[in-house]
Amino acid sequence: MMVGVFERVFETGPVFRAEPSETARHLAEYVSLDAEVGFIESHRDVMAFARIAIQGMASAVAAEEKSVALLGCTVPTVPEEIPVIHFHQAQLLNESATGRRTVGEPDLAPADERFLGEWALKEHGSEFSSSRATR
Repeated sequence: MMVGVFERVFETGPVFRAEPSETARHLAEYVSLDAEVGFIESHRDVMAFARIAIQGMASAVAAEEKSVALLGCTVPTVPEEIPVIHFHQAQLLNESATGRRTVGEPDLAPADERFLGEWALKEHGSEFSSSRATR
């Protein structure tokens, strides 16, 4: 309801999931960022908003230099524009690199996602990439 007043509204809070899972990637509890954006004209507006939100989060984490050093990690740089490829093209890239058939699959496997991150870093200087379905 507040989107009509403020245009952009968000909240952060814990999320608890109780459904069964057979994957190591499933989290039963996590902190979620729920954002509502009003007055959008296309998916590109949503993508631009998401880039700004990710940039803000990455900057906040990078500012915690002692914590980042303690964890021994690096904070990725968020580019001015996150590279975007169509989902089908992402599948073709994965297939050509791995020889494994991925075209026609409804989702990307974790290894496919890692490959796309490596591809985006090599081709676009960014670990970020976005696959967009065009079905």
